Amino acid sequence: MLEYLHVKNLALIKEAELLLSGGLNILSGETGAGKSVLLGSVNLALGARADKSLIRTNAPYALIELRFRTEEPETLESLRALGIEPEDGEIILARKILPDRSFARLQGEIVNVSLLSKVSELLINIHGQHDHQKLLREEMHLHVLDEYGKEALEEVKRAYGEAYRKYRQMRDELNALGSGGDEEREARMDFLEFQIREIEDASLKPEEEEEIRADYRRLSDAKKIRETLSMMEGLLSEGTEDRVAEAARLSSSLRDYAPEMKDLSDSVSALESMLADTLRETRKLYEDSDTDEEQLYRLEQRLDLLNSLKRKYGGSIPEVLNTLETLRKEHAALASFNENKERIEAELKTLRTELVHEGRRLHEARTEVSGRFSREMEQALSELNFLSVRFLADVSLTTHYSKDGADDVRFMISLNPGEELKPLSKVASGGELSRIMLAVRTIISESDHVDTLIFDEVDTGISGKTGAMVARKLMEISERHQVICISHLPQIVSMAEHHYLIEKNAADGETVTSITPLSEEESIRALAGLLGGGEVTETSLGNAREMRKRMRATGHTEEQA
Repeated sequence: MLEYLHVKNLALIKEAELLLSGGLNILSGETGAGKSVLLGSVNLALGARADKSLIRTNAPYALIELRFRTEEPETLESLRALGIEPEDGEIILARKILPDRSFARLQGEIVNVSLLSKVSELLINIHGQHDHQKLLREEMHLHVLDEYGKEALEEVKRAYGEAYRKYRQMRDELNALGSGGDEEREARMDFLEFQIREIEDASLKPEEEEEIRADYRRLSDAKKIRETLSMMEGLLSEGTEDRVAEAARLSSSLRDYAPEMKDLSDSVSALESMLADTLRETRKLYEDSDTDEEQLYRLEQRLDLLNSLKRKYGGSIPEVLNTLETLRKEHAALASFNENKERIEAELKTLRTELVHEGRRLHEARTEVSGRFSREMEQALSELNFLSVRFLADVSLTTHYSKDGADDVRFMISLNPGEELKPLSKVASGGELSRIMLAVRTIISESDHVDTLIFDEVDTGISGKTGAMVARKLMEISERHQVICISHLPQIVSMAEHHYLIEKNAADGETVTSITPLSEEESIRALAGLLGGGEVTETSLGNAREMRKRMRATGHTEEQA
């Protein structure tokens, strides 16, 4: 269940914390106090789209944190399948919204919103103010029925899903053969032959490019070395050697006139000797160096070919070779087109027969489930003050097969004696739809492993005796699940096991929404305010105590006095 909610800097909420319990939790407050913001914060933490406009004015970010705890074995197993290991059954979700981005954390680690959404589906179901409108969309009726009959339909849906997967795979294989005529197929084969030949003629080897590039660098470097040595030899020998030799001769003659010139003469002689040695070494290195210009040209041509093939068929030689295998397979398939087509069509016919068979099995199973669902819906609706109601989940088999089967499911209802069954979208009003959705959730919750259910404004369009019956139904659901209900209807508020008041106040030039857990007496005063049109009087307090005592003690559904 949801144990803890922390919201900071979100719309009107500066900072709020909420510790929740099991059973029936009621959140009430005046219109505009921020109840929808609170529900929105939960949705955000569970992966809803984040918008920077939600950040409280002048705040740097918005933050929502949720802490769940579950001991449900199936939920824990599903979480582990997603790579999540709850510590002592505890799961912590957080969402931080910044002006330029948002990010989510699960068990302290940053995760993507997709994973967050998958986790949330295992922990909580949220029914907002307009979710009941989904019942008007007949494409949703199939999913509602399948959710109700999840365990009964599991095996047959799995078998149908496997048959559908095989059928689609074979149909895709047939489509891959192409729908063109013989000329188009022959043109395609000619082009494939050209591509195959172009790659095969290159005699590619997976590792050759690296070897060629290494050889090319070596030969290219050798060419640069030889050119440099040639330039050096030219600079050192172009008259330099003769001039230094002449300088050495002249410096030697100086020693006859000035003995102190000996060191200079020795230096010039050493320079002559060093120059001679350097020039000799440079010439030797040049003569010993070798550049195979022809081999270097061949390597350049090979690299150009490899680059051309990579541009056409893949970013690397292994990818080009993989492309070659793909081209060969396509060519072989086209070459044996008629044979392949006959084989695939025969297999497709067999798979179609299997698909139809599994589709009928699924239809029969759904029809059986729909009978139970219809009977339970009639009972649940009668407990929500629908008189002489008749309900039918009509399941019809079509010839169109999709991943969900070949069934059309349509909810039919009659709300008055003598009236024929009509599509739900043609009959029910807004208030009636909200009760019908509540009946659906009541039935599904009996086998649902999700711990927490949130209902927002489930009291839309109802009052009096009907409101009391809705309150009793919420209490019934809360016996198996944690229920969090946002409501301002006295009959529902009076049933609260845990009551929280949402208020909006102005202080220090800003508006702040707060959430306060109420004691028994505070809850009665809040209920009295609802009964008294906002004013708390002795009369309204007495009525509140009487209503709370009567609703909590007996769960009667009679209209309030």
